[in-house]
Amino acid sequence: MRDSFVFFRSFYESIECMGEKSQLKLYKAIMQLNFNCCENVTELEQLCDKIETNLKQNRNVYGTFLALKPHIMKSMKASFNGRLGGAPD
Repeated sequence: MRDSFVFFRSFYESIECMGEKSQLKLYKAIMQLNFNCCENVTELEQLCDKIETNLKQNRNVYGTFLALKPHIMKSMKASFNGRLGGAPD
């Protein structure tokens, strides 16, 4: 389980352009993705799909999440590889 993650200024600046309700929804989605216990890439992708399904009703939130997702996923996948001793073969 992760206890921390990197949050870039560009994430913050993008989210600040939204209304408060949309901000909260996106912040919660980011926290859910980063802190819910995923043990491997397959579980991570399933969780991400579930989060995306919940966000699709708000195009701004969904679009911003899609823009942030590659950075978050890369970090999380690196975390999985680190637990296994390094980069995958």
